[in-house]
Amino acid sequence: MLTEPSLALRRRSTALRLKSPVVQRLVSVGPYGSRDGAPYVSALAEELAQLTCRHLPRTDQRVITLELGVGECDLAIHDMVRGAVHSACPVPGHITAQLHEWLDGYDATACTDEAQLRGYVNRLRCA
Repeated sequence: MLTEPSLALRRRSTALRLKSPVVQRLVSVGPYGSRDGAPYVSALAEELAQLTCRHLPRTDQRVITLELGVGECDLAIHDMVRGAVHSACPVPGHITAQLHEWLDGYDATACTDEAQLRGYVNRLRCA
């Protein structure tokens, strides 16, 4: 279970963002907007969700579903990778390689730490 203090803050932050006009636009036109690489990141997040979510607690699954639903793929990937490490969920090598490739061009947000995320990716158990 994701028990870090920042998760509670991110949940509240995500819930507040759901009411914002920007999120309402994203929900109506889809999560891709004009962001470069968004379809790639979204596809990676969806594939990772199919592999990892069934191994995670229901509360974590709900948070990840919410993050994916509002287009916060970076946060969802972070939560899924961390959850996969903690639950020893096997992740295929090609997904791990895609995660490393994605991290090489990663633009960290205020809610995620690139070094921490890279450490989690390095600790993933290969399927």
